[in-house]
Amino acid sequence: MKALLTFALVAVFGLAAQAQEVRTTTYDNGQTQTQYTIFGDYVQMVAYHENGAVKETGSYLNNKPHGEYHLYDENGELLSAGEYVRGQKQGIWLFRAGGGETLYKVVYEDNVQVEVDRWVAAD
Repeated sequence: MKALLTFALVAVFGLAAQAQEVRTTTYDNGQTQTQYTIFGDYVQMVAYHENGAVKETGSYLNNKPHGEYHLYDENGELLSAGEYVRGQKQGIWLFRAGGGETLYKVVYEDNVQVEVDRWVAAD
């Protein structure tokens, strides 16, 4: 039992001690352009418009997009959202176009479009 407790404590503290590094790029005006938070092979990314609003969020695993992805306009309105799995678009992606008047739902399987639906806002 004592050995099991020791193993559990070592495992917990080992995970907590995993190295984390933050890298940031900036625009000429000093505003943050992109921030990368690095956990070994996994990287979280947040990019910003020059006005400081979030432009996109996503993550990478082994240098390939992996996980949820979101793209925003300069006013913070969501333009697209979906998920990457080991570098490939997977599942349902949503895209806004035409100033938000048109919405597309695109279904991907292994990075291939298998379905596209389109809606246009009524006047």
